[in-house]
Amino acid sequence: MANPGLYSTQIKATTETAFQRAIILGETSTIDNEIVEWLDIELPVDKHRKARGHCVDLIGRSKNGYIICELKFGKNSATDYPSFAKEELERYRKDIEFNCDHLDNSNTHHKNGKPFKWSDIANNTRYIIAANKDYWDYWLGHRKEQMPVGVDCYSIDIDVSSFKLQKGNNEKYTPILPKCNWIKLNQ
Repeated sequence: MANPGLYSTQIKATTETAFQRAIILGETSTIDNEIVEWLDIELPVDKHRKARGHCVDLIGRSKNGYIICELKFGKNSATDYPSFAKEELERYRKDIEFNCDHLDNSNTHHKNGKPFKWSDIANNTRYIIAANKDYWDYWLGHRKEQMPVGVDCYSIDIDVSSFKLQKGNNEKYTPILPKCNWIKLNQ
């Protein structure tokens, strides 16, 4: 597996990629009254890197352990349903547990990410789904999907057009997360 270089901070995207970059560039978030330091993004967890779908969206650390966060962003995506996000997290968990030694030995981190050990993640991690409020309103309200069971889900109160407004007419920009809250949706 090739070692990732730098993740880009100047991007064209205004949806999930922008959301992800804005969170990691903000360096920390408060989740359940706990400060989470964001460490890295988009890292492959399968040994052979066969599919981009095996890259975790966000990796964070708090005083209570690590967090793997699957992000969703949008207003009415017809295919990006919450139960699929849970399935992705389960696949990441299994891949990390199975491949942690290989990931540590191959130094699978971005150069501009912060250091951590995959073996630590395999042993002490919460897996969560986070999405903007419009995403949850669409899937839980309009589409009547069920909240995924067995995984913590968070709504982040950011307007769906926030990154489009930040980008404006520029080809590339650095997304910034406006002041927002992570609100736990399930108990």
